[in-house]
Amino acid sequence: WTHVALTYDGADLLLYVDGVVALTESDSAGLDLGGAGTWSIGASWDGVSAATGFWEGLLDEVRMWGVARTGAQLQETMCEPITGNESDLLGYWPIGESNDFTDASLNARHLTESGSPGVQLF
Repeated sequence: WTHVALTYDGADLLLYVDGVVALTESDSAGLDLGGAGTWSIGASWDGVSAATGFWEGLLDEVRMWGVARTGAQLQETMCEPITGNESDLLGYWPIGESNDFTDASLNARHLTESGSPGVQLF
């Protein structure tokens, strides 16, 4: 399997693969994940009405943190289970352990399926 993480430190988006930076993109506009807008996991959002560019693979879990984690932090914890009540955790979706997209963090950011996602339990 491969661990993929995206971090944002207020100026740059960093894409990590197995804890190593694979891509850096400057973005001072920021990320708005707290609003009522639509965002996608496993696809691109066209900004109007549809998800496109679907991920071709399996997602075991998705974690969203309120801090930019370092490569070392990602490597240290990417194989460790979490409880859902960790400090700075904004959302946690253990997709491979359940048959739904319920947020297991304390923030209750539940997801809605779009299209025909297949769920395979691990």
